[in-house]
Amino acid sequence: MNTESAEKNLFDRNKIPKFLRISAIIFVAIFALGMFSSRANSASAPSTISYQGKLLVNGSSASTTQQMYFILYDSLTGGTALYSASGTVGVPSYVGITPIQGLFTINFGESGTNALDANIFKNYSDVYLEVRLGAETLTPRKKMTATP
Repeated sequence: MNTESAEKNLFDRNKIPKFLRISAIIFVAIFALGMFSSRANSASAPSTISYQGKLLVNGSSASTTQQMYFILYDSLTGGTALYSASGTVGVPSYVGITPIQGLFTINFGESGTNALDANIFKNYSDVYLEVRLGAETLTPRKKMTATP
């Protein structure tokens, strides 16, 4: 038997059982579909955002209720207001925050604050938080980022 006929016999379709050929074709088809199909998965915009900070008054940790404003903007400076924790975007109102040893947490979109509009994070790639303590605006604005 020469080499050419041995190779021909080895790869002869009739020598491979039909169910193996069909299984191989199905496997390749499923693999190709999985590799080349593009399915876009997107996360939902958050309905609440938690923000934490430490508040010092005259160098000491604050422990009394403070009038604080929290406003989301579309840029680091200037720009357009997109959200206010209390009041309206055009006329923000303060939220009474009582820090414990200077530390505070506020959950935007939960009870005691305005609801968050999901379109803010869909329509704007960068969103910045401005915090005001009474009449004083704390700078710089903080860029809002996702955290696992």
